[in-house]
This record gives sequence, C-alpha cells and structure tokens, in this order.
Amino acid sequence: MGRKPKVKPSFFKVLIKDFAQKLNLPPVFVQKYGRMLLGTAELRTSSGETWSVKLEIEDEKYCFTRGWSKFVKDMELEMGEFLVFWFNIGKSSFDVSAYGINGCERGISSRKNTLTEDSDADGVAELSKDDAPRTGICQTVAGGSDSTTNPQFEVVLTKSRKLRISLRKGFAEAAGLIGKRAVVLEYPPKNRYWPVLLDNRSLPHFRLDFASGWSQFRRDNDLRLGKTYSFEFNPTKNVIQVKELK
Repeated sequence: MGRKPKVKPSFFKVLIKDFAQKLNLPPVFVQKYGRMLLGTAELRTSSGETWSVKLEIEDEKYCFTRGWSKFVKDMELEMGEFLVFWFNIGKSSFDVSAYGINGCERGISSRKNTLTEDSDADGVAELSKDDAPRTGICQTVAGGSDSTTNPQFEVVLTKSRKLRISLRKGFAEAAGLIGKRAVVLEYPPKNRYWPVLLDNRSLPHFRLDFASGWSQFRRDNDLRLGKTYSFEFNPTKNVIQVKELK
C-alpha cells in the first residue's frame, strides 16, 4: 500500500471588523503550529503572486500585521468575504484562496490586473496564459441559471454527519466542485452565508466532504438530528442552499 499523502494544515477567516489593518490567526491553529511560525510569512495566491507580511503577537494573539494592509488593498478585499489559508510546514508560508460573498474565487489582484503596454487600442488588457486566473467555482458551471434543474441531493442528518458530510459524486461533478478547496453554504431562512472547506481524500473510491466550517453552519442554523435536508447548488448565486424537508 502506498503512503497516505500529507494534508496541509488549513484554516479560514471571514473578513469582519478591522480586517484591513491586521488579521488574527485562529487560537487552535496557533496552539498546534505556533512554534513553526517565524517573524515573517509569505502569502501566495492562486495566480502565483506573493506578499510578505509580518507575524506578531498582539493582546496574546498571533496576527498578520505589517504588509497585511497592502495584501488587502491589492486583492481589493471587502467585508464579508473570506480567505482560506493552507500552511506550508517548514517554510513559514501560506497558500491563500480568496472568495467573494458570492462564492467565486478571486484569482488576480489589482496590481496584476492593471493595464500594460500590451493593452489594445480600446484599453482592454491582453493577459497571457500565465496571467489568467485559475478556474474558480464561477467559471466551472456550464449553463448557468439557464439549467432547468439544479444539481442537488438529500441526506438525513445523523450523528456520523455532525462533523462532516460526504457529497455525492454526481452532485460534485455537476456543481463543478471537483478539485475545489472551499464552497459557500446558504441557509435561505436567515439569508446568510457560511464558508466551508472541502476535503478531497485520496482513496481508491471517490470521496469529497464538507469539512471545517460544516459543524459551525449546522450549529448556527440549528440543524437537527433525524431531519432530512436538501443540498442544492444554485449556479446564479454560486452557493449551495441547504433546506429542511418537511
């Protein structure tokens, strides 16, 4: 049997309050990996761009400080959006994916998306293949809102599904989730959004789970054991809507 591939430690942060000045790292993450964090960290987005930020302790919390505001400005981050961080152990660097409130991954920063001397006469920048953003949730769904039936599946919430839920392969393929690292869930009664990480395990058979963030979503919306819930991908909003079935 081959070795099980190592999974990078990860966490996500919803941008709230004073996120433009600094960003606190989750205490649980710091407790486990704090000794590996150096004074400076490198942030790398899916476009290949990198930013250097200072790691400092303020009010007994590890946080990104100097250099963080430039990252926020260049990425044009806004309140309510969220970031997913994957820690590269031994390098004091993080791979970062930024998602808008509509669930779309944002691949290119403002500093790379500016016009260059290669722009045409109409002022439209001609980006090379290397400059193009990586495919996100928005770009992978064919048909958009013209589809008569959105991908969906139903599950009964049991104890084994309190911490994670496995997605049906057909649903994941139809919703364009294969290879994605995160998704946004919506609970229509509250009209709010929750980011949830996707865990794609390397097994002989297909397995893709709602992982970190799912239990928080379940608690916040008081999803109850024994109840049946539907999960429907809405291509217009680029979210998965969760509804209780009566």
